[in-house]
Amino acid sequence: MHRRPAVLLALLALLFLPGSASAQDSLTLKALARIEQYERLEPGLEEGDAKTAALYLNQIAWAKKRLDAVSDQSEATWQDANRRYLALREKIEKKARGNAPPVTGDYDYAKLVQLNKEIANALSNFQLLSPKHLLDASRVRGIERDFLDFDSRLAEFPAEDENVKIVAGNLAGFHRLFDASMEKVRAGRDAKGGMDAKLEELRAKYESKNTPGNLVPPFEEQQLRAWALEMKRWREREIPADLAFLSEAANNPAVNQQAVNSLYHWLSGTWKRRLDEVEKQVRERVASDVQIGQEVAQFILDTDPANRSHVLRILSKGRFDENMQRLQDARHAVAMARVYDDAMGSPAVFGPTITDPSAPRPPKPDREAQAQLVERAIVHLEAVVEQAL
Repeated sequence: MHRRPAVLLALLALLFLPGSASAQDSLTLKALARIEQYERLEPGLEEGDAKTAALYLNQIAWAKKRLDAVSDQSEATWQDANRRYLALREKIEKKARGNAPPVTGDYDYAKLVQLNKEIANALSNFQLLSPKHLLDASRVRGIERDFLDFDSRLAEFPAEDENVKIVAGNLAGFHRLFDASMEKVRAGRDAKGGMDAKLEELRAKYESKNTPGNLVPPFEEQQLRAWALEMKRWREREIPADLAFLSEAANNPAVNQQAVNSLYHWLSGTWKRRLDEVEKQVRERVASDVQIGQEVAQFILDTDPANRSHVLRILSKGRFDENMQRLQDARHAVAMARVYDDAMGSPAVFGPTITDPSAPRPPKPDREAQAQLVERAIVHLEAVVEQAL
C-alpha cells in the first residue's frame, strides 16, 4: 500500500485540527512551508558555495520573522517549526564554510560574520519603526526574542577576540537604542494622562467664541491698549507655548495623534488667521480715521479767506460746528494712532497682516507732522471765522 510522505501527512494533520485556523496559525504554516522548501534544497547545496548559502539563509530568515511574530509560541507546531529552522540554518552555515579553516581565533569565523549580518539587518529594520509600533506588545516580544537569540549565539565566541568585540559592540549599541526607545515609550505612557487632560483644556481654550473680538469705534486709549495686550498675549505667549506642547505631544505615540494634529492645525492656521483678520480690521480702521482727518484738515487749510465761495463752504449755516467737530475727530484719530503704534509695536497703516514675514513694510507715518497739520487747520478755521465776522 502506498504511503504518503511524513511531511505531507504532518501538513494534512495541521489542516484538520479542530476549529478554524487563526492568524497566528497562518504565520506558523507560512514559515513552515518556507522551511520545508529549503529543507528539500539543502541536500543539493555544494560544500563551500557561500553565495548560494547566503541566498538560502536570507530566504529562511523570512520564515524566522513569521515565527517571531506568533504570540503563542508554546504550541507544538510552532516549537517544531522553530526547531527545524534552527537545524536547517546550522546545516546551511556549515556548508557555506566548506573545509575552509577559521580566519582568526579558535572559533567559526563565518558563523560570527553571519551573526553580525543578522544583527545589522535587525537594527536596520528596528530603525524603520515609529514609536507607535513599539506600543505593540507582540512586536516588542519578537525583538526581545531576537536579542535572546543574538546574545546566546554571541556567547559561543571568545569575548576577548577583536572580531568578537566588534560584533559585541554592534549588539550592545542595538541594545542601548532599543532600551532608550522603550524608555521613551514608557515615559510617554506615564505622561499620557496629563497630556490628554491638557488637550481637553486646549479644545476649550481655542473655541471660536474665545477669539479676541473686533473693536468698535470711536476708539479710546484704555480700550486700545487692553486690546493690544490681549492680541500680543495670544501671539507671543499663548499660541507659541501651546504649539510647543502639541509638538511634544506629537512625539508621544500613546497620545491620540489625530487630536494632536487637529489642534495643531487649528492653532497654527485657523486661529492665527482669525487674529490676523481682527488685527487688520482694527489697524486699518485706525489708519482710515487718520487719513480722513488729514484730508479734512488739508481741506480747511486750503480755504482762502478772501474767496467768498471758499468761506461759505466751511462757514455756511451749521458748517462751522460741523467742521470743528471733524477737526477734533482728526486730532483724536492721530492720538489713537500713536497709542496703537506704541501698544502694538508696529504702525497703524494700510496693508497686509503684520504676521506675514514676506509683506513689504510701509514707512512709519510721521505722527507729529499729522498732529501739527490738524492743529494748523483748527487755527486756520478760527481765523477765517474772525475775518468773516
